[in-house]
Amino acid sequence: MSKRVLASVALIALALMCIGLLWLDLPLARWVHDSGLAASPLMVGSIGVLDTIFGVKLSYWLASSLCIVVGTALLVISRNRLRYRLPGQTLVSVALVQASTNLLMILGKNTFGRVRPVDLLASTDWSAMWFMGGGSFPSGHGAFYFGLLLPLAASTSRIWLRTLLLGIAVFVVLARINMERHYLSDVCASALIAACVALTLRALLQQFKATAVPAVATATR
Repeated sequence: MSKRVLASVALIALALMCIGLLWLDLPLARWVHDSGLAASPLMVGSIGVLDTIFGVKLSYWLASSLCIVVGTALLVISRNRLRYRLPGQTLVSVALVQASTNLLMILGKNTFGRVRPVDLLASTDWSAMWFMGGGSFPSGHGAFYFGLLLPLAASTSRIWLRTLLLGIAVFVVLARINMERHYLSDVCASALIAACVALTLRALLQQFKATAVPAVATATR
């Protein structure tokens, strides 16, 4: 996985999350609510199609489960056919990143209990936003799509494919803001989590390779 891609996403997501938390979350949510553009049929319909394609409607764990099964199978095959090793390693890494991101997202929702914009704007007390049993922070859709597509994007050198994968993730989180399900900081927090998890996994894998290679070389002497 490309360290530059992951670090760039992490820095952008961190900056936007801070801007959202410190200033932009509520003004943006109010603007979407009052603009008449909220819950655009195009956004809602597109999210429905993507959720069906990626299996979100069935389970948040379906994509990572498929990746780990297919990736493991390719790694087994790669003992005889080396060309399957890299795809297998990539899919297993993607599965680990997405599953970890989903787990941290669930932990965050249970911990912070942030009220969703659609519920907050319908109430009279806008100060009661956190620790109220809500499920806004961080974004579940953001965690799913960035957890899945970001490591895939960072694993390819093809610019068009990287752009497509990241574009899908960005579109999804923008649609969730448009649907008044999340604030800006919610979706950026999920992207940040996915990027940090991927960077951590990348560092661990590099450390493992660095220690494994000398051990193999010593054993063959």
